[in-house]
Amino acid sequence: MGLVVNALSKIALSKTGQKMYSYLCDPKNQKFLSIATPAVETAVATSFYTVATQLQKNLDDRRKHMLHVQNIGAGIAGLTVSSWLNKGIYNCVEKIVPQLSPDIGKNLHKVAGGLRVGLPILTCCIFTRCLFPAVIAAFSGKVEEHRHKKLDKQA
Repeated sequence: MGLVVNALSKIALSKTGQKMYSYLCDPKNQKFLSIATPAVETAVATSFYTVATQLQKNLDDRRKHMLHVQNIGAGIAGLTVSSWLNKGIYNCVEKIVPQLSPDIGKNLHKVAGGLRVGLPILTCCIFTRCLFPAVIAAFSGKVEEHRHKKLDKQA
């Protein structure tokens, strides 16, 4: 554990780590981060799920294809809907924060920044990993049935 902490502290204290920290904490970059962070998370998670599915030796090709459709479909649908919602969330936070009185707290800008970045990630995860997989599971079964009927006719 100490080895990991030492390595992470060296990275964080390096010039590159400090530049990255400054970039991530800059309020000017929060809109970009609120849009880009869920997209990157979805792309990485979907890629890992797809690779893990492909590496499973106990699944037949039909089942693998159906799981690929589910993973990729849920990722695309979730990212599309959540990016639309995230723009609304960001704009809503932008309208509410200036109306709050300054005596609420000195760190209100940090809370607002956390909301601008945190809520989009939360909505993206809810849609991409909870709601859309359930909907797309039924759809992918139908796609797979149609695909196999087509392949059987060709054979």
